[in-house]
Amino acid sequence: MGDQDMAHDRTAFKKYIHQMIQDEWREEGEKGLHQLLERGREFQLADVLTGGGAVLFPHAAIARCGHQSAAAVHAALDSGSDRVLAVGVLHALSDEMEAARVRVAQGSDPSKEELWGIQGPGLQGHAHWESEFSLLHFQKLWETEIKRRKIKAPELIMRYPFWLEENRSNFLT
Repeated sequence: MGDQDMAHDRTAFKKYIHQMIQDEWREEGEKGLHQLLERGREFQLADVLTGGGAVLFPHAAIARCGHQSAAAVHAALDSGSDRVLAVGVLHALSDEMEAARVRVAQGSDPSKEELWGIQGPGLQGHAHWESEFSLLHFQKLWETEIKRRKIKAPELIMRYPFWLEENRSNFLT
């Protein structure tokens, strides 16, 4: 299947992305994940969280930006919090989600869309988040560091907003 075909076949794309992530983890191995976690210590961001701030990190290839995800893991664990909120991106990985995204791009009211809102483990409603990939590297590094530190993990709450908002100027209003 060519790149052009995969762009229109969301099921194939999901499988491709998830396989690529598994391959990245296998390539890094435990030693590579530990090295990424060590690189993440450079940032010292726990005070940002204890001060009421947030830590943002990309969700691209783990070899390129895994150390940034690792910095977020360390910040969360070093903050002393009992509960950590990780917010990912909910990509339009189904035809239903893409159709909603297109309708909004063409002027439809996002709040009228059935899929508009936040999804995640423990929430009622849609479960598109189950095939989402935006927090997978964070989760892998989280689990690796919890095991490495031999600690009881704080509660990790994962949420995936599907805003469907083309006009980002309305994001905070």
